[in-house]
Amino acid sequence: MGIPFKKVALMRSRIAAVPDAQLLESLEQLVVRGRGVTVELLVHFAEVERRQLHLAAAYPTMHAYATGHLHFSNSQADNCMLGGSTRREPRARSRRSSTWSPTGGCT
Repeated sequence: MGIPFKKVALMRSRIAAVPDAQLLESLEQLVVRGRGVTVELLVHFAEVERRQLHLAAAYPTMHAYATGHLHFSNSQADNCMLGGSTRREPRARSRRSSTWSPTGGCT
């Protein structure tokens, strides 16, 4: 599920020639796009948990599904649980403020 090394190397070689201002602008655009993807990811996580689809895949929890099937790290899975689906985790829900930002979730 990771990005192949050759693709990363190609990206690095192409970006090395990008002018500074363009690189900074591109970075900002990627951050905005990434936030949108994060929101979509959290909505999907919550819906998979609501439907309990992880159970059909033989994972007892969404955390187990995220780490076992999606190959998330423990901290990435924890962030997704905090960001989207915390119905069964009251302790996690209390840590999340009403102004929670998706920038810290599922990354």
